[in-house]
Amino acid sequence: MGKYNVENQDEYLLKHNLLDADTFHELEQLEAVAFSIRSTQLEEEGYDWLFPISIKCIKQLHYYLFQDIYAFAGEIRSVQLIKDNTRFCQAAFVHQNLEGICEQIKKEPIWISREQAAKRLAYYKTELNMIHPFREGSGRTIRIIIREHAKMHNFYWNFNEIDNSSYKYAMIESVTNNRLLQTIIFETLKEGKS
Repeated sequence: MGKYNVENQDEYLLKHNLLDADTFHELEQLEAVAFSIRSTQLEEEGYDWLFPISIKCIKQLHYYLFQDIYAFAGEIRSVQLIKDNTRFCQAAFVHQNLEGICEQIKKEPIWISREQAAKRLAYYKTELNMIHPFREGSGRTIRIIIREHAKMHNFYWNFNEIDNSSYKYAMIESVTNNRLLQTIIFETLKEGKS
């Protein structure tokens, strides 16, 4: 943990975890297992309910994935988050911005090429990341939304193929320029739903 420069963020996560973890290391380990179980269950059940995308659906996805881990699962954050030098959307504007991006996703036209798909997915990934709707677990929730959105346009994004350090660097760079993120998405994107 310890990744956000928010007063008492680490203590908050420890205090509000449902796994009885006493240390950050223990919480990370238990969280990884609990998340893996829930995400596997969702893969089996499918994501038809996620679209048309809405704040309610995004909250439902986060709740499902993190319900065994945090008491705040499925709740839009009410605190400011800063990671390294990146300041995410002000908490007071998260709902408004999330609603706006959901409307854009609903109106997204058909993509005619893999290049266009990568460009649009990088845009949505960047915007959702900067909104960062949840106190913890936003990134994992957003990756699933982006992958499922790609499937709606007959593309499959296999984010498991991405090198983690390159991906983190691309996400940091995407605050001002998402070309590297576009390239990473393009390289892990193929036509078809799987």
